[in-house]
Amino acid sequence: MIKSLIGAVAGLASLGLLVATAPVQAEDFEASAEEFRISCAPCHGVDGTGNGYLVRESKGAINAPDLTQLSKNNGGVFPLPQVFMSIDGGNPIGAHGDSAMPIWGERYSSRAKADGLSADDRMRAVRARVLELVYYLQSIQTVHVPEPERGDK
Repeated sequence: MIKSLIGAVAGLASLGLLVATAPVQAEDFEASAEEFRISCAPCHGVDGTGNGYLVRESKGAINAPDLTQLSKNNGGVFPLPQVFMSIDGGNPIGAHGDSAMPIWGERYSSRAKADGLSADDRMRAVRARVLELVYYLQSIQTVHVPEPERGDK
């Protein structure tokens, strides 16, 4: 499964579909922003910084990462394939499955199946929904531009 996800992401990248040619803005992804508010904000917070109400109410039992720092924590490059697989469920991380973070790919697939989509169409629909959410996360990255060093003059 992981190999097929990596292949799908690599295929999209080879077509240029994973690389934004202009800076992306959060408002460009209204549907994905709404999905984020519904599905992700309870843990990650509306602003994505990891301070959602479930994290606050859990008193330390749930720890959600700051999703606005993914690029910063990856050398300034948004880790698109890893984020895609984490959301889809193809990247086995501690927060998936039996833990706090659901595997959204399974959730999206169940919805698509209920809508009567074929297996192939379900797979495409799931990938599209996850990718839209990934693009939204890319749009909320906090880019830290270091201030120029000041010389002693």
